[in-house]
Amino acid sequence: MIVAEDFTRGVGAILEASDDVIYMGYPGPGTNSTTQAKWRIKKIETIILDGKSKTLIKWADGNLEFDNIFDDCELLTYSFLK
Repeated sequence: MIVAEDFTRGVGAILEASDDVIYMGYPGPGTNSTTQAKWRIKKIETIILDGKSKTLIKWADGNLEFDNIFDDCELLTYSFLK
């Protein structure tokens, strides 16, 4: 069973961009602000397909590197892990 803590463990910043899109940022070691390129960011998007709700989880650059700026989360490219 998935609990809410599974989605937020280690999260340093959350942006609710819309009802359907949430960005969650995980700060790397030594991160002091959301403007540093030291973030791992995931995008959680809910879509409706054939009348059913699906939640997609994609990562900035398709990887788990701590090399993104959280303030730029809406401008980044997201994909499933490579």
